[in-house]
Amino acid sequence: MRLVLAACVPAMQALVGYAIGGTVRERRTRQEMAAISRHLAATAEGQLPTPVPPGPLGPDTARLVESINATIELCRRLGWFASDLSHEIRTPLTALRAELEEAALNHEDTDVRQLVKRTLPSIDRADAVVASMLMLARLQACTDRERVRVDLGDLVKSEVDGRERLHPVTIRVAGQVVVRAVPEQVRQAMTNLLDNAERHARAHVEVEVARRGRTALLVVDDDGEGVPEADRQRIFDRFIRLEDSRRRDGMGAGLGLGITRAIAEAHHGDVRAEDRPGGGARFVLRLPAAS
Repeated sequence: MRLVLAACVPAMQALVGYAIGGTVRERRTRQEMAAISRHLAATAEGQLPTPVPPGPLGPDTARLVESINATIELCRRLGWFASDLSHEIRTPLTALRAELEEAALNHEDTDVRQLVKRTLPSIDRADAVVASMLMLARLQACTDRERVRVDLGDLVKSEVDGRERLHPVTIRVAGQVVVRAVPEQVRQAMTNLLDNAERHARAHVEVEVARRGRTALLVVDDDGEGVPEADRQRIFDRFIRLEDSRRRDGMGAGLGLGITRAIAEAHHGDVRAEDRPGGGARFVLRLPAAS
């Protein structure tokens, strides 16, 4: 009997300890859940709540907080998506409506060819805004499973060879530079940087692809006026267009550089505007290099 007790007591103690521990864990989890609920209720007030602040949490609650904050961030992005889209697309639609109403009032004197010529730029701008915003929306849904090995040098050569050039473009590729990426998204970022450089260049554009340690670099230079230091961050905001850009392209949507930054960040990289040695602008896209 004593031998049986000697064998059973430690097992019973362990079982009781586990039960007590489970009760303690459950109580802590309930307290953490209640705190999260209070935070969401207090910060929402009819609007989107603020993210749950980090803290010492149990593993289950920590995973829940991570999911909650990811959902809040997605809702926030969808909110500005809808707001920006409705605001920006209103301009070309208003212009289009004015032209059509004028034509309806004076239909006998309306030259259809001239009407089409005047309204097409508004339609093109609306189309560009929608296409750009859809690209931003797709970035939010992109997963790592869609990414493949991409040779940046080959992508640059293909893009430059296939485009109509406003200025000569020089390409320098230092060896093979490979990243894991969604090819069409990286191509879009590259196209945006090249479009921007060609709009502002006086006579020449240079593109360099290189690898620095674990970072892949795409450098796009133009010999234009450059970007003032005070504007080098805000030009990547949505719908921001400097006066020089408006003068060169009155129908642009101001989304190209913003999309480029979103693509870079979606691939765990970044993009920056700098001074070009010798004058002009330099844009540097940095992405993690593939092993």
